Amino acid sequence: MVAQFHFENSFWTPNNYSGGITVLYDKLEQGKIENEEVVAFIRERISIEELYGKKLCDLSKISSRQDGFLRDDGASLRRSFEKVKNECCNLGQAHLQLASNLAEMVLQPLLKSKEEHAKRLKLSRDELTDYLKMYERLIGDVEKARINYQNKCKIADEIANEALIQRSLEKEKEKMRNEFQLLVVVLGEQSFTEEEIMKFFVRMRKEIPSQEVKFPILGVYNDVYTGEDIAKWLQENHLGARTLREAEMIGQELTDQGFLRLIGAYGNKFTSTSSAYYQWKPKSFNLRSTEEATPLSKGWGGLVSTITSNQPNEKRARKEADEADEAYRHAVRRLDKTRLHLEESMIDHLNFMERKELDRIKASKAAFLNYAATFSGIISTTQMMSERLLVYHEALNPEKDIQFMIERYRTGPFIPRVILYRNQYNGSANDQTFGVPLEEKAKHDLKYIPHIVTKCLSCITKGFSKWSDTDKRLVWTTDVPLASIHALRDNINDGEKVTLKKLREYDLTIVAGVLKLYFLELPECLLTFELYEPVKLLYSINPEDHDVETRLSSVSNLLTTIPEGNYRTLNAFVSHLHQLALSVDPNDKFITIITQIYGFILLRPANKTSFYFDDKHPTRLLKDLIVNYDSIFKNLNVTSSSIGEILRRSTSRDSLQSNKSTRSTRSTLSNRSSRTRESVANIRINTSPSMNNNKHIRDDQVKESENNENVTYINGSSPPNIATNINNMYTVYDATKSDSLVNSPISPITRSNHNKEDSISSNYGTGLGRRRGFRRTRGTSSPSGSISRSRRKNRESEIKNFNNDLENYDDGMSDSGSTESSSASPIISTRTYSFPNKSFVSVDDNTLEAVPITPEHNPKHPYFNEESE
Repeated sequence: MVAQFHFENSFWTPNNYSGGITVLYDKLEQGKIENEEVVAFIRERISIEELYGKKLCDLSKISSRQDGFLRDDGASLRRSFEKVKNECCNLGQAHLQLASNLAEMVLQPLLKSKEEHAKRLKLSRDELTDYLKMYERLIGDVEKARINYQNKCKIADEIANEALIQRSLEKEKEKMRNEFQLLVVVLGEQSFTEEEIMKFFVRMRKEIPSQEVKFPILGVYNDVYTGEDIAKWLQENHLGARTLREAEMIGQELTDQGFLRLIGAYGNKFTSTSSAYYQWKPKSFNLRSTEEATPLSKGWGGLVSTITSNQPNEKRARKEADEADEAYRHAVRRLDKTRLHLEESMIDHLNFMERKELDRIKASKAAFLNYAATFSGIISTTQMMSERLLVYHEALNPEKDIQFMIERYRTGPFIPRVILYRNQYNGSANDQTFGVPLEEKAKHDLKYIPHIVTKCLSCITKGFSKWSDTDKRLVWTTDVPLASIHALRDNINDGEKVTLKKLREYDLTIVAGVLKLYFLELPECLLTFELYEPVKLLYSINPEDHDVETRLSSVSNLLTTIPEGNYRTLNAFVSHLHQLALSVDPNDKFITIITQIYGFILLRPANKTSFYFDDKHPTRLLKDLIVNYDSIFKNLNVTSSSIGEILRRSTSRDSLQSNKSTRSTRSTLSNRSSRTRESVANIRINTSPSMNNNKHIRDDQVKESENNENVTYINGSSPPNIATNINNMYTVYDATKSDSLVNSPISPITRSNHNKEDSISSNYGTGLGRRRGFRRTRGTSSPSGSISRSRRKNRESEIKNFNNDLENYDDGMSDSGSTESSSASPIISTRTYSFPNKSFVSVDDNTLEAVPITPEHNPKHPYFNEESE
């Protein structure tokens, strides 16, 4: 079955939506020119037919000469000639009628279709252009909001640090304030604190009568007190002023200390007479605000002012940072909603323009049919032309024209471009689910498989449990409007756990569609970008060069290179599809459709170019995963008892040392895994220009391949020695054989000194490597199957370093009393999982249950609890 492409999934560009739209509408603009060319041709043909018909009619009306046929009645020759002229007139009339039919049946419908198509194309392009401009403007606003948010956070953090310093100074200020309050004012024999002297002055101003006094030149003074009244009040109310002399001394102290001043005379002497007038100075109202304040008071006042002014700045800066955060979050949400609306509008316009482009081509097809039909009434000479046009008409296929245009000008499938809100402190997983990297989401959910995947699969499985197999398969193959999927996406895209209660509110096809959208919006495909080239290499090998078991074993080995969360998510998803496909043939239409839909979603390259559009290996890989699920995943899901025993003993005594060694080993394995993946991705299959049994030619090819590993052959065939090396490359590795040597870059190798300790460390290293996506490699084969001497020496050094990295772990394990693993144990393909309770489990693929690794049988625990929502 040939895959049918459509506009809605063929003209998308990941970084700029306008790229694919521009390519498509430029191509559609070409359709306008094509319509004009067809119309111009029909018009010219009508003009020619009209001119030709008129000329034929005029020719038939030419009179015979008087000295010719008109000289007599004539014989059979004259009558024959007149018939010939009449036939010429009939032919002219037929051509005139042909011109009229062309104008009515061909030209007029084409003109109407051309004008309507041009208007629709312009309106659609203008509307999408406006949407794209608004979207680009919002992207700029989000970037500005993000920069402003980061700047505000930086300023708030700096002010907060300054506030910490100021708070320490505030403590010092409090200490100095307490010392300042101990200052006293001495009047006579009595001492006053600041608070007491202020109350004392208030009583004096309240109880001593004041008056207004007018002085020449100086003017009128308010609130003036006489020296007599002040001395009298001091005698009555001050314990140290029992006599008038003592009262005058206290009044003099008030004047000397700056509390009173003499009015209307020079000097600063206090006299207890009614002609001496005094007025209170500002110091008597506030000791700290006077000009006579001590230097300590002045310095402390500046410090108080600084702290007081900085405290609002800190709150204001943090408030501005929070406001910038809210503005940034709001801008991202607004941009995301605009993007969703834009994608919906783009899909609607793409579907609409696909139909209209199809209608345009069909209109041209109908015009050509009518064009051919108009010649059916012409004489036999034009009938042949009409038949030829009918042949051309039959050869025209509008659907194929659409497919050709898509294959020639497409820019890529639908891959949404998600712009995440990233909190300065908490990342992006707390606020959204879609578009968040799988590893970050796993850390947030505390599970390898995201909640949305497990809940969607659980909802679908429970929802169609009573359906027929045909209806179950329709859930995954039915097209769902993007707006409906976006509605569910918006409901669950809050970073919280996805619950079955929310999912049950929607149709199962929408739940399946939102899971598909989740995989699409991942920043990296589920099978990772790095796996694209190795899988392409694997499926580009001639099926005759290796059997199915070898290919499936290679696929199983490749799956060990992907991260743990990706692997478990893939396992859960493919297991669900495998259950649906159990009752159908491997070549059934359902498997074909499901692999075409999800093959590119699960595996695609990082750099998207037009060269990968025709790659079939993603669909072939997904078909193998679904059809041969048990063969591919069984070894990766079975836990080795030997490794389980080693890991259990490693948690007993010397656990700290073992954990430290394990972390070191895992770090080494992770680094080696990266290099191994690069070596696998760089493998290329080179083929020979022609197969020749001549031994001399093969020897030349071998020598050339030994000198240059990048020998490129022209034709698709490959020499026998290359095919043999490729088969050896994907040979399944047997861990029970100590003398097995494998040239495959995706298979582990054995150590030369295979003793008891080496067996333990090798097995554990292999199992741990499987968990971390590590594959030990001996070397990459050249096209002739040979490895250069320098590369072999580097490999041996590299393997030696790796063995040294495992020595720490070997030392920790040698005391545990473990022995070599049984030959029946699936050591190499073991995948183990560690839970927080320190128990080790494996996962049953059929039931998705975690099986504890213990000496005795324990009850099975569900892989994920449906009720813990």
